[in-house]
Amino acid sequence: MENSEKKEEPKRTRRHRTPVTLLQNEYDTIYSYSNNHKQGKAKSKTNLSNENDGDANSTDVCSSPSSKVKTASSSLSATTTNFQWVGKGHSKKGVNDRLHYRRLEIIVGGHPAVIQVGDDILVSSHELEEDELLDKTPTILKRSIGDTGGAVTTDSIGTKPENVAMNGLKPFIGKVEDFFEIVTKKHTKGSSHDVVKYSDKRKEKMRLRIKWYYKKEDIASLKGQFDGISRQEILSSLSPRDLLLGEIADENEISTILGKCSVVRCKPAAPSKEADNMRSSISKRSAGSFRCSYNISVQNSGAKQHKITIYPHDGPEFEDVSVPPTKRQRSEANFQDSDNETLDSQATESVQAEPLSMDDNLSAPEDCDDDSYINESTSKMPPTTEGSATQQIMVGEKHQAVISKLVTNKGFTSKRGISPTLVWKPNVLSGEEFDSFVVEIGKILKEYLKQSSIEITRSLPHNLSPKHLPSNFTCREFDMDAICKVLHDKSYNVSVAIKNVKDNPKRYLFLWTKEDKELYNTGFRRHFSTIRLISKGMGEAKNHKEVVDYHYRFKIPDQFKRYEDKKREQARRILECVDRHRLEEYLSQGSSQIASTNSGNVTKKSQSWSKTGGGSSSAVGEAESRRIGAKEFLVAMKDTIGIENYLILVNHLKGLHSRVMTIPQCREGFASVLEQNHPELMKRFDEYLPRKFRNK
Repeated sequence: MENSEKKEEPKRTRRHRTPVTLLQNEYDTIYSYSNNHKQGKAKSKTNLSNENDGDANSTDVCSSPSSKVKTASSSLSATTTNFQWVGKGHSKKGVNDRLHYRRLEIIVGGHPAVIQVGDDILVSSHELEEDELLDKTPTILKRSIGDTGGAVTTDSIGTKPENVAMNGLKPFIGKVEDFFEIVTKKHTKGSSHDVVKYSDKRKEKMRLRIKWYYKKEDIASLKGQFDGISRQEILSSLSPRDLLLGEIADENEISTILGKCSVVRCKPAAPSKEADNMRSSISKRSAGSFRCSYNISVQNSGAKQHKITIYPHDGPEFEDVSVPPTKRQRSEANFQDSDNETLDSQATESVQAEPLSMDDNLSAPEDCDDDSYINESTSKMPPTTEGSATQQIMVGEKHQAVISKLVTNKGFTSKRGISPTLVWKPNVLSGEEFDSFVVEIGKILKEYLKQSSIEITRSLPHNLSPKHLPSNFTCREFDMDAICKVLHDKSYNVSVAIKNVKDNPKRYLFLWTKEDKELYNTGFRRHFSTIRLISKGMGEAKNHKEVVDYHYRFKIPDQFKRYEDKKREQARRILECVDRHRLEEYLSQGSSQIASTNSGNVTKKSQSWSKTGGGSSSAVGEAESRRIGAKEFLVAMKDTIGIENYLILVNHLKGLHSRVMTIPQCREGFASVLEQNHPELMKRFDEYLPRKFRNK
């Protein structure tokens, strides 16, 4: 990029350049880092390379006397590098001398780029001084141009200064675990927008913690005993762009950062045709990215011996590097201390960057052993839009839509011209004849249920049963529709219909086994009143029609019965409360009279509200009058029928109170003792029953 082009470029646009673009297309950025990397070098992850302090008095690159160097590096103009924290710093418990940050913005040549915790970065290895790097340039240029009339020959390094700088740096690769700044007593609070120049004293206090990746040459130089996968086996499976994630992490200065790269995490595939296709697919999707399929653990076992353990990656399959950073899922480290993170408008603007990738559209030659190789034909990827997030075309049987069969109207016949079917004639039989028919059918079906050892459900709730059906002979298992249908089909001939019911009584019953009821109850507890889902859970045991019938024939009446019992229990508690108030009033009657005489002019308000019904003290309430009448009736009945018959009726009342018997059953017991010899007592007993249960 020439200086004229730089002037035309706006100072800040919505679409900023990422650190990757800086490494690939901005050679002045690479030069700036190569010029300054000795001021802050990255610590070595193991004993693979010695740590050099660097020469503080080394000659500056711009003062190189070589004319060829000046020609080759004339475009490598030094630029100012600025660092800026994104968001406010926060301290951790127990550590007061550090402020931790989530993101760091690097501004090189007027182009901002953001690096955040969890990103993979390139770190300066400090293997070459600037002089050595630029002294290497004339040799490369001479070999590239050649001696034959300036004809350019194929060279893996290339003639562009940025590629020369990149290949010469040979950076380390690591994953950012933390950003922090060492603070002094005067500077206890972090500033979220302080721009700190690279030459400032504060650069030494701005640091980061990096977990290192191992390259192929690092594995080859390791000394120790390999456990599990051998050295030869792992080296034979690694390519120049394969990495291994280690457990070692070091702290380095911010100035050691060269830029961001992309590392694809994937599981190692066995050698097969599918594995080759998968590797090819990954290479196409993540061109220029590194691939990490293994983890490595180096442990010191004493006597300068190391135990090296290599194990395959078992996490999620390859991350899609083509997805923009704004659409990627945040790593686990990004969720830590997220409450303390605050982004300003400038930082938010700078995050709107191009898709992150180490080398966009980059593919290194197979014979190239330099894993830091950058192809000359680098180009910017277009912005990721809706529909191009995966950048893959879904082709195959798995991605086809399911098309149902065409339904034609050949077998359809209209039913508009069909006359309705008659299913019942209400005026053929009288009410008494139909009741006697139902009684006979009830006896036949109940006898069949007893012989088959089938539990008979309690008869229909009396407030829901039809008036013309005798409640003593109807059960919920009876299919009254089928019974009425057989009577209609036999032209209302009662004897013939009864004979048909005797021949096949099971046809006129709704029979549910205990297993079927358990299946229904399980579905009812899970889906409540969604009958469609309950019938699906029944399987082939019962169809949807039978489930609907059971729901409204058995379940709903039972729930209503429980509701009635609950209301009855509430009424019983109210009466018990009334009795308790009456007893307390009776016991405290003497003391209250004494207190009223001693208190002077005190309002004498009667507390016997249960007796008076809220009226005057001389009035008698309705409940109290019924109670008194019931006591008088029981005393008169005992004197009239004798003690033995009286005890029989008392047992009936106790059964009704404990809900063992129903009201009709209790009345039937009273009628067996009183109706023939003492009809006046039976009439008085009916007065205490609800009207619908009285004898009409």
